[in-house]
Amino acid sequence: MTLTEMDRLLDLGEITPVDLVREAIENTEKYQEKVNAYITFLPEDAMEAAEKATLEIKKHGRRSRMHGIPYGVKDLVFTKGIRTTAGSRMMKDFIPDTDGDSVKNMKEAGAILMGKHNTQEWGCGPTGSKSYFGPVRNPYDNGRISGGSSSGSAAAVATGMVPCAVGTDAGGSIRIPSALCGVAGFMPSRGIVGGNGAFSGSITLGNTGPIAQTAEDCALMLDVMAMDKGVSYLDAVQSGGSLKGKKFAVPVNVFSDCVDDGVLKVFNECVEKLRSAGATVTETDMPWLLDVSSFSSSITFPEIAYLHKDRLKENPEGYDPAIKARIERGFSYPACEYIDALEKRKRARAQWTEFMRDYDQVILPTEPVTACPLYAETVNVNGTDHETAALLVKHTRIANVLGSPALSVNGGFADGLPVGIMFMGGINGDAKTLTLGAMFERI
Repeated sequence: MTLTEMDRLLDLGEITPVDLVREAIENTEKYQEKVNAYITFLPEDAMEAAEKATLEIKKHGRRSRMHGIPYGVKDLVFTKGIRTTAGSRMMKDFIPDTDGDSVKNMKEAGAILMGKHNTQEWGCGPTGSKSYFGPVRNPYDNGRISGGSSSGSAAAVATGMVPCAVGTDAGGSIRIPSALCGVAGFMPSRGIVGGNGAFSGSITLGNTGPIAQTAEDCALMLDVMAMDKGVSYLDAVQSGGSLKGKKFAVPVNVFSDCVDDGVLKVFNECVEKLRSAGATVTETDMPWLLDVSSFSSSITFPEIAYLHKDRLKENPEGYDPAIKARIERGFSYPACEYIDALEKRKRARAQWTEFMRDYDQVILPTEPVTACPLYAETVNVNGTDHETAALLVKHTRIANVLGSPALSVNGGFADGLPVGIMFMGGINGDAKTLTLGAMFERI
């Protein structure tokens, strides 16, 4: 069931939180060994919470649309009294004394925590294959990557271990695994969801957001996670109307030189579905958008290096060698280059805002490729080898730099593997992005 279906049936009394938690436990017992989605699984605590929620709902009704619904949390976000490891050997026994903002809001809404999901170590990298607790494997092919760094969260949603999860995203970490695992993942505009109480992967690029089965489910979850309770994203989605007359832009120059044939076929089919629903889809060149992807490294790597400089100095051997090398790369960027990238970002945001006056959304494949084999350092796309990590963030990190909302939904399959379609909206146009993504899913 989707979240919205669970919400409706809980209101009708046709299911109970105990039913939902029991199913989540059964699916975890079935799939955990195959995909390794959890670091910390809490079936006894969840069942106790479910029994309590069942009684509460029977006596007083539901306090929110997430009341009585199970969820999971990426193991970068703090959970009071429950270990938060960041996928790292150094933090394997760390138990925070506070909840992260998003967890606090989910707890107050009555959602039931099933456990903490496996993540790329420190959230540093897009494959999901580098964790002290082992790689997260793709649910569709266990020999392939799940994507990262919210790897366990997407794999858990895809296998029904949980109906939804809290993820974080500083360069694509919600959308990459959502695309590769065939679920929906939404990165909100910066500041909509609080980021306190978490191991951060960035100073200026990171966001917390939902992973679920559908865009509508992401909207339901975002209503609970968001700091401002005066806006209902779910209401916007459910009263969305028609795609007729909506305007979509396709930045062909961003991906035309490097996209797998199977992914491109699915994407083109999705474009035709939008057109058949009455939308206008315009192919356009956006050279400045491609520039964003190139200078984003000058922000990403210095910021992650700064966040780890003290810990790296104290315990350099505590890191996986590949993660350590990725972090240390940030020390090679001169301060002037970092500041220049920040100035370029200001100009790019202004250009984006101006461009989005004429369009409702920009759409492109979330990923240039489907899930690649575990530990593959390069990926061959149409006869050319590309470095895996750089390829996986090529499209997604653009939205982090711009600060725009970005949604990945499943658009179909290529050779049996999921293909994600990404919707990017105007800054703070989160409701519109979720609404149009949900309309697309319906057709």
